[in-house]
Amino acid sequence: MPRYLFFILLSISTIFSITNRHSCLDHNHEYRSRPERDAFILSPSGYFYIHYNVQGFNAPNLDDFYGINSNIPNGVPDYIDEVALAADKSKDMIINQLGFLDVVEDDDMIYDIYIKNYSAGVYGYNIPDLNIPGASYIEIDNAYEENMYLTSGLNTMRLTVAHEFFHAVQRSYRNNLSFGEGYFWEMSSTWIEDIIVPDGNDYIYWVDNFFENINQNISSTDGYSIALFGHYLNNIIAEGNPEIIKKIWERYATGVNPLSAIKYVLETDYNTSFEFCWADFCARNYFNSVYQNMDNNIYYHIDQKDITPIQALDLSLSNPLTISSDLLIDNQLLSNQGSFNDSYFSDNLSKITFEIISSSNTVNIEGFASILSSNNNSLNRVVNIQNDNNHIYVGPEDIFYYSLSSNQNCIINGNIYFTNDVEIVPGDANLDNEINILDVILMIDLILNDSLSQIQFENIDINTDNSINIFDIILIIENILNQN
Repeated sequence: MPRYLFFILLSISTIFSITNRHSCLDHNHEYRSRPERDAFILSPSGYFYIHYNVQGFNAPNLDDFYGINSNIPNGVPDYIDEVALAADKSKDMIINQLGFLDVVEDDDMIYDIYIKNYSAGVYGYNIPDLNIPGASYIEIDNAYEENMYLTSGLNTMRLTVAHEFFHAVQRSYRNNLSFGEGYFWEMSSTWIEDIIVPDGNDYIYWVDNFFENINQNISSTDGYSIALFGHYLNNIIAEGNPEIIKKIWERYATGVNPLSAIKYVLETDYNTSFEFCWADFCARNYFNSVYQNMDNNIYYHIDQKDITPIQALDLSLSNPLTISSDLLIDNQLLSNQGSFNDSYFSDNLSKITFEIISSSNTVNIEGFASILSSNNNSLNRVVNIQNDNNHIYVGPEDIFYYSLSSNQNCIINGNIYFTNDVEIVPGDANLDNEINILDVILMIDLILNDSLSQIQFENIDINTDNSINIFDIILIIENILNQN
């Protein structure tokens, strides 16, 4: 079924929910004949036929002000020329540059895109071919001008072509998806549309479907809403190399389910785990919209600046309780497909220690804490709980969220220990209870890399002006000299 966007028309409308949007992979009409159109063009690369009508309900705008490679009209509607260019660009990026498999060819070995006047809000379909397993064709709208698209016009057309053509490529890896696997196909296609059309950010408005229930399993999502996970894998785990997504598709092609493919590639090729990545991914999204650029250690993708943070969407996290004593974790279920998230507020400088025990010795639990500073964005942090000896420091009026994920379905118990009896040791940047030149070196590094923890900030803010600068360094050096 098609991808929908939904809207509210005041007083007189039917109310549609974005959570009801369906897949644009059309298997409901798997045995229907291809549509007929009365005109077509071959794209400049010779790879695509663009089929359209020159009159009637399905016809596009027939304006012809320019040609594909010139400002001179060429007898073809400009919209059709633009579809051809968008298709060639998508094919070049996906197959030629990123190295994904070519599509399964149909009888004439030219891939077909059909133009149709869809109802408002429908983006397009990728439809299986009647006779050839793995072959397909695409139908897209003839204008994208209705007000139910989040962008409009040519940009919406371009991202739709990219999205649907990647579905065609996906069919070269697996002809048909099994029940519960659609999320992986849609996540991948929504990720690639943002790679090819970075300013066509319709998908941003769909992420709420996941963030409104951050504890849901990855396989329970619609896929569109977790396109950001593709960017996380690409930019954080693979350090900007999109080959990671191709490797997952290659593993998926062997017949395993999508999550097994993701886990295999992460463990085999990147020496990490799904539970580590998923908890880290969730933790980083608590800072969505906090920063307006990538000049921080938290964002994995620039579009995070335009996305609502989790805690503003998931009502279970929107009103954190004040932590003032130890907390009990009692028989909490952890899924091997998702994470458990919770939030707390600190009214003092506090040390929080996590002690988590699973129901099995073979369980690997990963946890990340997101610390949102109340008065200093430089103290915002995503902390791997295990790497910090299972504890974190939070400042007065800070909020912290934690995400836990596991490699197996399991029950966890334990405690979150709390104390505000935290000793401040002026000048102790490396937290070894000694003050020496090593603290000065580390302090400079921490300042340059903007990676201070709350306790480090408290220790090296020598002049207590709520900032760390050259004056604090001078005071620490003076203290060291006076000791000698």
